[in-house]
Amino acid sequence: AFATSRITVLMTGTPMADSAYFCAISVLAYLTVADKLRWLTIVMPLLALWTPVWAVREAVALSVPSQGASILPRAPVQDGPSSHPIDFRHILAEIWIAGTSVSLLALCIGSYRLRKIAGASVSLQSGCWITNVNDVAANYRIRRPTRVLLSNRPSMLVTWGTLQPKLMLPSGAENWPAERIRLVVAHELAHIQRCDWVPQVVAELLRAPHWFNPVVWLACNRLRRE
Repeated sequence: AFATSRITVLMTGTPMADSAYFCAISVLAYLTVADKLRWLTIVMPLLALWTPVWAVREAVALSVPSQGASILPRAPVQDGPSSHPIDFRHILAEIWIAGTSVSLLALCIGSYRLRKIAGASVSLQSGCWITNVNDVAANYRIRRPTRVLLSNRPSMLVTWGTLQPKLMLPSGAENWPAERIRLVVAHELAHIQRCDWVPQVVAELLRAPHWFNPVVWLACNRLRRE
């Protein structure tokens, strides 16, 4: 400011003096600004330590893709349930397979239990039962020998088999009266004569894949009663 006042006093009044005056003023302004900028060159590096440069760089990286990189569309996010439809045919097929498997398993278990009971039964070789079986088989013209078994079950009266038929009697059947024995033998050997064991097994095998059909169940139950 002191130098400026001196130049103002000494160089005013003439054009050359005015030009020199303005040049001096410009030099002083430049020196003043340069002196301020020198302080900025010291302060700016210190301010750079607290400047969040990483945030700016990340924003630039996200907004400006690199050269040669391809921009792929993002897959849509599915907030709701899966868009795949439910395959009811597949579900029904699994249910049908499960029901058929259970039916066949029950048939195998029943056959195993019958064989187990027959293995623990006593085979009759003589007596009233054997005499009536031989007489009725001759009347029915049954040439296949029928084996008579006495089980330890009080309600086990069943006939099965085709080539080697078997008649299983409940426990205490040896004490039945002769008339009752004759009627039971005639009824059971009639099944052997007609080979009812074969359609019975076939009906049970057919019921396994048709377990969902009530008509098949009714037909099998009626065939079993007859």
